[in-house]
Amino acid sequence: MTWKAAGSLDGGPAIDLGCGSGAQTLALVRLGSPAVIAVDTSRRLLDELVTYAQDSAVVRAVHGDLRTVLPEAAEPGMVAAVVCMGDTLPHLPAKADVPVLLGHISRALASGGHLVVTYRDLTVELRGTDRFIPVIVHDLLHTRTNGSWQQQTSSYSKLRIASSWLVEQCRAAGLDVRHDAADARGMRICTP
Repeated sequence: MTWKAAGSLDGGPAIDLGCGSGAQTLALVRLGSPAVIAVDTSRRLLDELVTYAQDSAVVRAVHGDLRTVLPEAAEPGMVAAVVCMGDTLPHLPAKADVPVLLGHISRALASGGHLVVTYRDLTVELRGTDRFIPVIVHDLLHTRTNGSWQQQTSSYSKLRIASSWLVEQCRAAGLDVRHDAADARGMRICTP
């Protein structure tokens, strides 16, 4: 896989794990990926992506579990790029799922392929207004239907993934980490 000087990419397919409504998927299309496999567990978000990408024949939306989809969706050694953005990794059910997923990614990537992971390192004590980023997320949704309000609630835990641990897991999976740093908003960016 090569990155062209004009900011585009070519080579094998790209995979967007936890694609949501497709911001990174569509960016991969604009960069020139010949095929993008967009994976998410939310059918509603995938439907939004399909609407946004309706003019693009290169996007394939896959409703599935990102922990198991790579061996099914991609030939070993054929993927040019994998992105796993936002807080997709901390949404995994168990910390043990991370090394398994990284192993799948390592096997799927072509020689010279790229992985970009972003996430919040929730292992560091937060200060000031940052302390309001919870490790257990509680959703309260109020909707008005036929003149009456309905409340729906849900909650889920986020994994605490330390950057040093993730780098170690990447290396154990055979991924050479070239960059690991936090951006100005506190998101970690790891690029094996």
